[in-house]
Amino acid sequence: MSGLVIRDLSVRYGETVALRGVDLEVASGEIVAVIGPSGCGKSSLLRAIAGLEPLASGSVTLGGRDLAEVATHERDLGLMFQDHALFPHLSVADNVAFGLRMHKKNQDKAERTARVAELLQLVGLEKLGGRGIDALSGGEAQRVALARALAPRPGLLMLDEPLGSLDQLLRQQLVVELRSMFTELGVTALHVTHDQGEAFALADRVVVLRDGEVQQVGRPADLWRRPASVFVARFLGHPNVWDRASSELASVESVSSGPTDRQSVLVPVSAISARPASDGSSSGLGHDDDRAVVVERTEFREGRFRVIARSTSSTLCGLAVGPVRVAFEVVDEPRIGDRLRVKVDQRQVVVF
Repeated sequence: MSGLVIRDLSVRYGETVALRGVDLEVASGEIVAVIGPSGCGKSSLLRAIAGLEPLASGSVTLGGRDLAEVATHERDLGLMFQDHALFPHLSVADNVAFGLRMHKKNQDKAERTARVAELLQLVGLEKLGGRGIDALSGGEAQRVALARALAPRPGLLMLDEPLGSLDQLLRQQLVVELRSMFTELGVTALHVTHDQGEAFALADRVVVLRDGEVQQVGRPADLWRRPASVFVARFLGHPNVWDRASSELASVESVSSGPTDRQSVLVPVSAISARPASDGSSSGLGHDDDRAVVVERTEFREGRFRVIARSTSSTLCGLAVGPVRVAFEVVDEPRIGDRLRVKVDQRQVVVF
């Protein structure tokens, strides 16, 4: 069965355009995450798919069925939100069963009971069916919400910042569990999050939105290694993005490709290696001054030191970037003011 297909979708709130000309396909069994800055249209996209917002233009089909005239509760969707939206007066099992009743599935009591038991076991809560919602931890409540959303076997599961209220360790644990569970069950999912790491860990593909428009769609590794624009690169967290339009870049020129009329350049942190300027070795790239940087500060990150340094000339290893600050990582912490020589792996450099 085909999955979700969105064509030329636009949503307006009065004069404000929330989404403009969005095209997106989510194949059956695929997990797609949507990321972007606050107000970019992520939640509006989910609401439009659910039928909670009227479309200014475009179409939404799910499983080959046009949803234009289909009521929200008949769209074969599962919804999971950050606030769980659980009923405090119902037990864990009754909250899960509510999802079945809403979709008018498994109406036979024995079938419904069996399906609830199956879902509670799936999310690791098989012993908590009779417990009240108020007695659950945040992680347990999130699992109940997930079980309820999955109970009717929806054609599309939509998740709107479902892990946003959890602490970092629990969020990382649940991301791994969700990925494994969705893959095992063949769930088709559209996941909205502000957390890039969460999106990259969970999704098969990632959509980057800005001001209601799709900026790039691709596999997590492809987005990280080859962002399509300065905006995407900076939003994903690349620190070494220099823009000619803002006078950070005199010109774009590299030893591998020569001059170009492109306007911006990205040098990934992973592309830069560094060593003390006094070690006497040569990188074979440019002049010594072109490779010299001065350490301004350091940050310890996951076993390595992120170094923020100032270039000492108008070029950096064949890149005419002008005097800029550059970030890279080393194992041993340098001192503030140390002079280092850097080498850039030109194969990783991206020009826009």
